[in-house]
Amino acid sequence: METRLRERAPGIGASLRRVDGVPKVTGAFSYASDLSADGMLWGGTLRSPYPHARVRSVDTSAALAIPGVAAVLVAADIPGKRTFGLNFDDQPVLASDLVRYQGEPVALVAATTPVFAAMCLEIKGIDSYQSDY
Repeated sequence: METRLRERAPGIGASLRRVDGVPKVTGAFSYASDLSADGMLWGGTLRSPYPHARVRSVDTSAALAIPGVAAVLVAADIPGKRTFGLNFDDQPVLASDLVRYQGEPVALVAATTPVFAAMCLEIKGIDSYQSDY
């Protein structure tokens, strides 16, 4: 039986050579973080440090004051439907008034360099999380 199976499907159980294997091992492969283009922006996500909290206010002015920052987006900046999901659209794109899990996205940053994007994420612009515990 095993011989017949190998005759019909030679790929099953056989080692296949990966097309991208050699470039990755030699360092010649370009990953997404290696690519750049004129006018390209770098993104960052500010995530909640709390597993369950209420967001009372969001102040983006300090982040927007950093040179090289193109935009800081919060839930109120998203036009139209603000949820998504596989079966049901029940997952918020960004937390607006309630954080449901630790690491939930609260704000998005776009900047001209990854350093400026990281600087924005260090600013405590979401000035008041109040844990429900």
